[in-house]
Amino acid sequence: MARAFSAKKGRYRSAPFALSDIALGSCYQNVCGSQHQTMTYQIIYSSESATPMQMDDLEEILVQARRNNAKNGITGALVYVDGVFLQILEGESPTVQQLMAKISTDVRHETITVLKEREVPVAMFADWKMAYVSATAAQVAKWAGLSEVTAIPDVVTDMRQAPDTATRVAQSILSVLETLPVAEDKAD
Repeated sequence: MARAFSAKKGRYRSAPFALSDIALGSCYQNVCGSQHQTMTYQIIYSSESATPMQMDDLEEILVQARRNNAKNGITGALVYVDGVFLQILEGESPTVQQLMAKISTDVRHETITVLKEREVPVAMFADWKMAYVSATAAQVAKWAGLSEVTAIPDVVTDMRQAPDTATRVAQSILSVLETLPVAEDKAD
């Protein structure tokens, strides 16, 4: 099952999909003849901000994330809207899982819900140490395939109940990023 961690309550809750639902193919690593290719671990999660974030707060988070992610081989994207973080993290499984454990103890998050986690052949956000997309609730709802009047908590609920929606949102974030000029957050 998907996991959600409540820092306030100090426990996880489950969402309706199992790790076995993740498209892993036949194994964690693909072996093609003598060539060995490692899959990229991707996790998409949401969390509620413990306090409202201002742009200065987000910039501080992004500077730190970009520095640490460059060091640790992690890429991804962040969206913050109406007190909710939506984030995609990609990299080696142990490294991303260690980062998620650290995030789960971060006092800036009241609840963390893992919407989707899977192995992917290629990182979607390989070009970004940590991209940031400024979006409205209406945009995120549209990315999720919902009515533009859908509130963010309802969008997150939909993503929790239908994990493919989380993938659709991630793809929409990537589409937005690909239209932007090269920025400082690009991975080297």
